[in-house]
Amino acid sequence: MTAVLLLVNGVGLLSFWLSVEFSTPTIQLASEIQQGHSENIVCNIPRLKVRDSTSPHRNISLSRGPDVLSSNNNKSSLEYSFVADLQKDDRTEIICEAYVQVGSEVLRKQTRRVLNVVASPFNVSVSANRERYKTNENIKVTCNATGKPFPEFSWHLPSTEGVEFSDNNRTIEISSAQSSHNGTYLCLANNIYGKKSARVDIVFEESTRSWIAAVVVVTLLAVLITAGVVLYRCQK
Repeated sequence: MTAVLLLVNGVGLLSFWLSVEFSTPTIQLASEIQQGHSENIVCNIPRLKVRDSTSPHRNISLSRGPDVLSSNNNKSSLEYSFVADLQKDDRTEIICEAYVQVGSEVLRKQTRRVLNVVASPFNVSVSANRERYKTNENIKVTCNATGKPFPEFSWHLPSTEGVEFSDNNRTIEISSAQSSHNGTYLCLANNIYGKKSARVDIVFEESTRSWIAAVVVVTLLAVLITAGVVLYRCQK
């Protein structure tokens, strides 16, 4: 009896497979998706045909990882729109799954694609170990940015004298700063999708000793001039 049932079930399943033409679903998706842009994903069953008169029940769904984005009954195509986010969407897997049911028999097929999100530079910032400095002090300025591909960095500086670049141009360092290094430090982050900049102002301050020395020198000169004038008048 068991063998007969297996044979009957096998014949029924074979008959089902032969009566249904059901191709693997496809995903229409751009090879590169730009962050912040509205994008469409189309999930489609290219071919579905049932040879007998039975009307099949079909379902098509679109998922991102474990999350179902959208689903549709009794249609062969599904479209989903979203705004791409590099940190949330990049390298996540999109799954298009479809199933067809004729009577008690169900046939499922799916296809997968991985999102490739690109982005012009963003979150660009510049930080410095000090924004006010005196002669011969150390200045270190670092530029940070996010993007895909990862940005390249360039600088506009008040002076390039004594400036050392490191970390693929992200960091500049001046070991013995002078008054000529006073000004705006502008970092430009750039990739093939765009560019963005950030800046910091670094201000030179004369040391207290310099001011005291200048006052002492001026005072001494004044005393000497006054003494010279008095001596000259006395000699007359």
